[in-house]
Amino acid sequence: MRKHLLYIFILALSLLTAACTGSKKMAKQATKLEEAGMVEEAADFFYRSVTRNDNNIDAKVGLKRTGQIVLDNLLSEFFKANAAEDYRTATYKYIEAKEFYEKINGVGISLDFPNFYESDFENAKENYLDELYYRAEDAMDYENFSLVEELTAEILTLDPNYKDVEALNRRAVAEPKYREANDLVTAKKYRTAYYIYEEIIGEFGHYKDSHELMKYCREKAIYTVAFLSFDNETGKNGFEDAISAKVIQYILENRDPFIKVIDRENTSVILEEQQLALSGMVDESTAANAGNLVGAKAVLTGKLITMRVNKGGLQAKRQKGYHAYSVREKDPATGKTYSVTRYEKVYYNEYTERNTVTIAFQYQLISSETGEVLLSDLITITLADDVHYARYEGEERFLYPGTWRFENRKHPDDKVFTSSSARRELRRLLDARSEVNTVEQIAAEIVDRIGTQMGADILSYNPEEK
Repeated sequence: MRKHLLYIFILALSLLTAACTGSKKMAKQATKLEEAGMVEEAADFFYRSVTRNDNNIDAKVGLKRTGQIVLDNLLSEFFKANAAEDYRTATYKYIEAKEFYEKINGVGISLDFPNFYESDFENAKENYLDELYYRAEDAMDYENFSLVEELTAEILTLDPNYKDVEALNRRAVAEPKYREANDLVTAKKYRTAYYIYEEIIGEFGHYKDSHELMKYCREKAIYTVAFLSFDNETGKNGFEDAISAKVIQYILENRDPFIKVIDRENTSVILEEQQLALSGMVDESTAANAGNLVGAKAVLTGKLITMRVNKGGLQAKRQKGYHAYSVREKDPATGKTYSVTRYEKVYYNEYTERNTVTIAFQYQLISSETGEVLLSDLITITLADDVHYARYEGEERFLYPGTWRFENRKHPDDKVFTSSSARRELRRLLDARSEVNTVEQIAAEIVDRIGTQMGADILSYNPEEK
């Protein structure tokens, strides 16, 4: 305990010594800079010296002396600029002086800052704010929005409550976006316009009639997609319906403001009423006719083309190994007993199993207006799952990998693998999972991926970018 405390004391003392040494060195450099007439630089070095060692009296005295000179110079520049009606320079020189004063005051050095400067500063700042505001108003008249934004941003940093500068800044930022969105509406680019109005509303809450226009754009950009019953050429029924359900689920969960889905059940009812039964990859003109009947702008058709299933089956292989055990032996020379590890030849089993599924699905998104194929893809996915594990009927912790020629007698080729890497690999096989995913589980994962990809393709399609 005493050694521990002594170590902490020595460490703290060494750090303090290093800090004091650095502080003194900086103070000496500051003195040389001051003698050379470089007062600002000297004040900076004195300041850094004090921050390193608050007990350095020479540094504190030097900082008070040089700091006062720097402050007086800044206030002098403020006075001259104010007298010359250069209100911008006056404003920022006073701010610089105030910040310097507070910085030095932060290390316990009090400088002389006459109070009468404050009223002069407020007058100078007010005059400068008036200049900025009038320039901003003039720029707004000329619709120079970028300049208005720049000028009002500066006013806001100096006085956030100055006149109606916040509203002016808001208009400078929002108006160009608002006009851009209006131009897009004129060009019937409703989706893009919608997102710009949304951005304006998100930033400002309300600007002109952005809410109403955003709603109008959404209504104009609604894209209704009818799902026809997907065809299946594989003989393995049900998967085409699962893909259709996944596509619809994906679209609905993403809450796209523009996509509206008419699922295949509702579509089928309407088509049956019109005595038009459709399924699968119908031709473009028939699909377009179906889309018009159900009031959709596009029709999604699909076909399950391939579904290959390979159940690998469980493969077992008998492996040779060793079971370790301990025996007590006696040293004939000393008479003492000691423990010796022996190895018994044993068998353990190693298993492998692999299931593989391949699904190919083709889909088309067809325009109800023109019969044009808007989107088309053949999605082919192969997934597999495999297990590779070992099992031993005895106590697994005593099992070692190895090789041997004969079970009941020794042979020169007999060898126990006792390396850590060999035992790790065997331990991994003993701990490995033994249940392989079924082909049904693998197929469900593929269906999920196909549906997700199709849904993403449909959501990313923008009819305004044709």
